[in-house]
Parts: sequence; structure tokens; C-alpha cells
Amino acid sequence: MGMGFEVVYAPQRPIWMPVDGTQVLMQGGLVSFGLRTPAQTGGVAILTAASGTADVGGGPRTPYGVVIGDNNATPVNTLLGTALVTVQTITGCDTAAAQLARDWRGVEGSMWPKGDPQPMVQVALISPLTVLKGYLRGSATVGTTVITETTAASGLSTTGATFAATLGFTSTANFTTLAYTSGKNAGIYRIRTDGGTTITTNTKAFPYTPVVGDKAKSANLKLGVGQLKTDTTYGLWIDNATTAATNYWTVNIYEINLCTEPGNEYVIFSFMGDQFVTANSGRVTT
Repeated sequence: MGMGFEVVYAPQRPIWMPVDGTQVLMQGGLVSFGLRTPAQTGGVAILTAASGTADVGGGPRTPYGVVIGDNNATPVNTLLGTALVTVQTITGCDTAAAQLARDWRGVEGSMWPKGDPQPMVQVALISPLTVLKGYLRGSATVGTTVITETTAASGLSTTGATFAATLGFTSTANFTTLAYTSGKNAGIYRIRTDGGTTITTNTKAFPYTPVVGDKAKSANLKLGVGQLKTDTTYGLWIDNATTAATNYWTVNIYEINLCTEPGNEYVIFSFMGDQFVTANSGRVTT
């Protein structure tokens, strides 16, 4: 089962950065570093779900990177309680005693000397040119919950269908995607124009009329310029449990794969340029 964000392409080399305070950072997790007003004096911190459009209410914060390594001499594997998954972690510390009590290694090719005992993570930097891969989950907090698959039930046509159970969230018209995973339309995607949970519509028709029992999955995002939610706690996955109409990152989406095995549904995307503007006025939509 896929977990954590991966860098598909980045023009910059990875760098080493300290861990902020007593943060527990996870490999594959998104991190931020600082705000327009002075903050985060200790280092990088978890980048959790956006607050408002483009995180205008969250600082606003800027995506800084993805954790790809740490300087623990012995890897630490931690079970994340609400996520029910085990990931490699490192815990920050501020006091001299706590730093000197650590067993650390590495931190090559950076401004940080090998004799510095503070907790460090290797970060693959994020810019508007960085292409990322993230996995979809049907929950804001529980990482093992897969996205919802349900079956066609009534009102079946090439431009709409009613499903037997909710697709997992309330659609935002023109910002969500439906894919059939069985039947004649298996593997085919269309953008939804409805605003519901079970009744779907799409302007561009599927080529074949679905039949009762055909299975489908839906995602609260679409190709091109769009909206994307990350989880509220770890910065490890894309939250497909609720509408992305209010709190979301602005992104450019290149690929959505809903037809893989459960737990490995993923999205290929990059953050839009407005996510890297540090002033609120640069992120508010009008």
C-alpha cells in the first residue's frame, strides 16, 4: 500500500535541514520552513492540511520539501496511532543535553558540520517546477482507509448515473473526477459536473452506457489547475474524504490513477506558483 509523497522530478538537489522543536517528522512527509513574519526558529515542520484557499488562513505556509532521509544512526520506525501505519521517523530536540545524548551520522555536503548533534532531515526541495506523487486516502486522519468504490444502480446513461452508496464525499462541480473500474467503461475517466454524493453527471459522455453493478471510484480533484487536500496530522497523503471547495492547496494535476489496486490510488501533481507567495494578498481569489 502506497504511503507518503514521492518526488517524480525536481530541478534542485536535496539538502539537509534541522528539525523544528520536538516535531516528529516522517520520511515521505511534506514539510514547511518559516513564514513571512519570523517563525520556526528551529527548522522544518510538518506541512498539514491547508486552511482556506491556498492556505491563506494558515500563515500562509509555503511547501518547502519532502523528507527523504534523517541523521539517526539507527533508523527509528514508529507506528502512527491514528494512521495505523509504521513509518521511519526522527524526533526533534532543543536542549544541549538531548542533542548530545543522540547517536547521529551523515549530513554530507551541507553548511552543517559533522560535529553538530541536532536532529536533521534530508529534504527534497519543492518549487513550482517540482513534480510530486501522492496517494489518496478516504480519510483526513486514518492512513489505511482506502478511497470508496461503489456500484451503479439507476439513472444510467453515458452522461450520468446514480450509485448505490456514497462515493465518499460531496462533489464540487467541475473539480471532481469519476472513473469506472469495471464494465465496458473500465479504466475511463470523466470530470463530474454534479455537486452530490451518489448522483453523478458529466458533460463529456462515457462511450458506453453503464449497467447496474458496474463499479466506480471518484476523486475530489481533476486534471489541470485544481484543488488538493492533504491530511490534517502527518502531511503523508491526499485526503479524499471531503469536498475540496474550502480548504485546499492550489495545484496543477497531471495524472490521476483510480484504477489501480485499493490503497495505491495516486495523483501526479505540482504546487501552483501562488503557493509560494508569502503574503496573504497574493493568494486570495477574487
